[in-house]
Amino acid sequence: MWLVLGLLVPSLVVGAMAGAGGLSLDAVRQLRRRAREREALVALVDLLVQLLAAGQSVRQALEALSKSGPTQLRPELQTIVERQRQVSLEQALGEAQLRIRQPLFTLTATALAVGSRSGGRLTPLLDELSRSAHQLEAVQRQLRAEQAQGRLGAMVIAAMPICLLVVLRVVNPEYLAPYASISGQLLLSLLLGLIVAGYLWMLWILRLPESELKVLQAFAKTGKLDDRVEGSA
Repeated sequence: MWLVLGLLVPSLVVGAMAGAGGLSLDAVRQLRRRAREREALVALVDLLVQLLAAGQSVRQALEALSKSGPTQLRPELQTIVERQRQVSLEQALGEAQLRIRQPLFTLTATALAVGSRSGGRLTPLLDELSRSAHQLEAVQRQLRAEQAQGRLGAMVIAAMPICLLVVLRVVNPEYLAPYASISGQLLLSLLLGLIVAGYLWMLWILRLPESELKVLQAFAKTGKLDDRVEGSA
């Protein structure tokens, strides 16, 4: 910005904003990691249904998945398998819930723990949970695609005034002469701040609702998950 406009204060403001944007990349990486983790959990539930339907116990299914399950979840599954040799399966799954902190895994772990304790038939329940998770994941993928389009539009809208400044600087630098003073640079910095604020506001509007947590919590609210597992014994 300094090379293009030659204005010190707006350049410092843009640099500070760029630094803040760089720091926010970690949050973006976390969101993407959790999205991949959700997809892996859906695949995990599908494999659990297949293994349990084939007659394997919960412990046998977890041991098999710790070796051949979704790659992203294998370290956690291996920890659960090793931990269940020292404590109960229910405690090992409870500790894993604290580490993973995904609603789908919480419901799956609860079903496995209760089913292992009561001897209930887990396959129908996990199969229904798998179908619900697949439907929810499909909706969220569509929402993320539409969100990406909205973010692109917001980026274009926010970039237009800055691009206009660059064009004016190239075509006729005299157009920017009023901003050469300190007061003019402060005014330009304020305008850049308003552009960034508008961009952040558009991103806030485009944020995804926390539908996953609400939908999956509805699946297990009022203790019905435990009742359904124990009632199938």
